[in-house]
Amino acid sequence: MLYTYASIIVGPMSFSSADPMPYKLQTISSASEVSRSSLNAPVDRLIQCINEPSAMRSYLASSPGSILVDELEELLQRLPVSQPGNKMHKPKEWSCVSQRIYSEVVLPWSPRILSLQELHQHRQDTKRRLAVIYLLEEVEERQSPLLRTPVTDMITLARLDHSARFGRLFRINELPVETMSIIFHYVVWSAKDPQECNRRRLVLSATCGLWRRVVVMDSTLWNTFYYQVESPGQISFSKLMIDRCGLAPMDIYLRDCPERPLGQEMMEDILNHLASRRSQLRTLSVAVQQKEAGLTLLHWLQAIGLEKQSCNLKRLVIHRLGPPYIQMDSDYPPNFYGPLPLFGGALVSSLRHLSISGLHVDWTRTTLENLTTLDIRRIPINSAPDVDRFCDILSNCPKLSHLVLHGAGPKWSPHDNFHLPVTLPDLKSLILADFALNYVQFVLNSFFAPGLEELELHGFTGEDYTTLFERLTGLFPKIRSLALVLIDLSPEERGTRALARMFVSMPDVRFLQVSKISDSFWDVFHLNPQTLFEYPDFSDGNCALDPSHILFPHLNCLDVNDTSWNSLYKFLAFRRQIGYGLDRVYIAHVNWLELDAQERDTLQQLAATLFTHNHPSKINNEESLE
Repeated sequence: MLYTYASIIVGPMSFSSADPMPYKLQTISSASEVSRSSLNAPVDRLIQCINEPSAMRSYLASSPGSILVDELEELLQRLPVSQPGNKMHKPKEWSCVSQRIYSEVVLPWSPRILSLQELHQHRQDTKRRLAVIYLLEEVEERQSPLLRTPVTDMITLARLDHSARFGRLFRINELPVETMSIIFHYVVWSAKDPQECNRRRLVLSATCGLWRRVVVMDSTLWNTFYYQVESPGQISFSKLMIDRCGLAPMDIYLRDCPERPLGQEMMEDILNHLASRRSQLRTLSVAVQQKEAGLTLLHWLQAIGLEKQSCNLKRLVIHRLGPPYIQMDSDYPPNFYGPLPLFGGALVSSLRHLSISGLHVDWTRTTLENLTTLDIRRIPINSAPDVDRFCDILSNCPKLSHLVLHGAGPKWSPHDNFHLPVTLPDLKSLILADFALNYVQFVLNSFFAPGLEELELHGFTGEDYTTLFERLTGLFPKIRSLALVLIDLSPEERGTRALARMFVSMPDVRFLQVSKISDSFWDVFHLNPQTLFEYPDFSDGNCALDPSHILFPHLNCLDVNDTSWNSLYKFLAFRRQIGYGLDRVYIAHVNWLELDAQERDTLQQLAATLFTHNHPSKINNEESLE
């Protein structure tokens, strides 16, 4: 009812919960003037004149219809006009209201076949709620350009209230099957995790006979699924989903856990069920603890080449999360552990994404072409491709856009330092991690990426990497996103200036991620890039600098983790003082909890927008690779 929303502005709230609501109670000269009957009168007259809600807008647009809102407009004109300094309610506040309406209106409702009397009652209630929305919208339009926040809040609440009840009358079973299938796709694929996705599939298929037929017959509702190995029942359910996906392309994700690692027998059982569906695989992503499970998968993929089976695989991800070094086991034949070529050496022309970690591959006999993503991690140097083969792979992938080398890369030998680099014009993202100084420079000599926009450096410790910063200077001038995680910096002046020169050669950096780096890193930003000397003292007032006299003049987003409060404060305060403050700052939730109230308030004042996050640096946590 209209009175329900008006009472929020002039009287008690309509919800009984003690949680704060996203509006402030406003008072007018005399609340008794806004009576229930006077507020409902325009709605009652409107409903008497119109039988179909769909005609309300056109009726209200006419001259007689506009007269119906005169009384309501006069009442609402007494509400205060929003001032320029007034803050609008945040989305999070409205989300709380939406959740409460959901819990108080939607959840108690039990779907059932309605009687004629119930249908009539719900239709009348729906018409009244639509009339409320349309009347309030016309009042708002009449008062434009004045903005009255209470009126806007009333419209938002009216829409939420209507949407919470709209489904009771919606004849979804009369929709075409194709439309119902699209709706079910939104329901299933909007789930936040695999368990919720599976639960929604089961709920939809158990609602009624019609829904079950639509869900079971739509193979694209079942062709993406996750193998969960916590219990045998989940494996059986995944097999059922394979049967229901029909001939649709399949996206399969398999993951075990340290407490219940996937063994060779269980892996063979899963793969045997997939054997007849090899040609339907579009995505295959596997992350296992034990080497036997990963090697079993590599053996299973050999059939594609040895038996000349068709394959439409576009994305292959195989991660062994355990120790990367294989130890021979007497229970398996020696050839079981020998390096195997991917797909039996056959070319899978559809493959675009390859990510492999902790497993040995015969790179000489593996054929890879036209990849857009190449991700190699934790492979011992003696099992890596030699530099010629590595460069051949890069040359055969001219459209490569993402390259990840984490503790893996081409075999290194001193005489290969001057190998002709491969040009990768489309490479946009590069991640280098856990390399010695000499080796990382050798890797950088193997390719040239003039258009690189994202660079991540992780785990460069135990050495003085000043030479690396000098090597990177001017190499990637188009970098827009830079991540530096767990890097040892030289305390000497030469190291600081080398880092500053590298930053000067990357003038377009917009996003900077910093984690587990010494406080001396932040001192670099107090150097004038033109002279490499510290700026003068600006404590007397603001001093806007020319972009050529500041490092990262376009930087607007910072992500920090494991950084001292003093260093972060000095950096943010300095950037703001010289006229280059940041729009967004992300800080690890753990670090946020370590700050006291005053430090938190200071950070919120220095950053236009401040967010906390719970994710660690991805490269250091393989559980978050996918």
